Amino acid sequence: MCQIVIPASEVGSPARALEPTEIDRYFLPASTSTPGFQPGAPDDLSGVGDFNPSVGGAVTPVQPPANPAPAGTAYASIQAVLEDNLQLDWTEKGTPPNPLIAEAWGVAGGGTMPNDGNNYPWCGGFATWVLWKAGQEHNVPGVGSQSYLRYGRSIDWRDFTKIRKYDLCVMTRRENSSKGHICFVHSIDPANNKIKVFGGNQANNYKLSNFAIFRPAGQSGLYVNQIRRNWDIPAGFDLPLVEVQNNQPPQPQNTNVFKTDSAL
Repeated sequence: MCQIVIPASEVGSPARALEPTEIDRYFLPASTSTPGFQPGAPDDLSGVGDFNPSVGGAVTPVQPPANPAPAGTAYASIQAVLEDNLQLDWTEKGTPPNPLIAEAWGVAGGGTMPNDGNNYPWCGGFATWVLWKAGQEHNVPGVGSQSYLRYGRSIDWRDFTKIRKYDLCVMTRRENSSKGHICFVHSIDPANNKIKVFGGNQANNYKLSNFAIFRPAGQSGLYVNQIRRNWDIPAGFDLPLVEVQNNQPPQPQNTNVFKTDSAL
């Protein structure tokens, strides 16, 4: 019997893709109860999953930086891959699959993809492909969204001023904590419980989409579990996506959950 040793503290991503036999060294199984990682029942006190009108305080969205980052930086590489691929055709084709989606699936360790329909939720494969294409550390296998819950370092995103454009966003399904969605941050609007993200398998395509940040108590669906980052941000781009409304008490957030695209 193989004995799996679970590290007591968070382990940084290695400087290469992980092999399938190595995955458990770096990523805890979904059944773990380790605080801050387990994507199980939402915890209102920590702001994970449940809607909480006081989380983050009163903030106003600001326009994220759109100009190209300095060449040769990890941030610039990720920016280029995400922005440039919005111009390409990532729509699902059925059988045979879209060659871009099939490539992403293969890069992520999913093997041959006979079709790109519902049997192959490819958001995780796309995120892995983006990191691979940008020359960054990535998971192999990396087809599952929840495999990135311990990638890089965690951002204390309940302080919304710490989130940056292109950060990795891992969402978890409230009704099934082994599933979720993975994408990259574009902008946030906490007052309206909304986060806009770059992501694959969003309406069967790669596109920008809006998702809910929190879920009202008792409601199923995706919620933001982790914001992760494994790269440095160049000077001039380390900018918050919101500004704090000074000298004002926190305002209640809109508890309406926005319609989101189906993703796993």
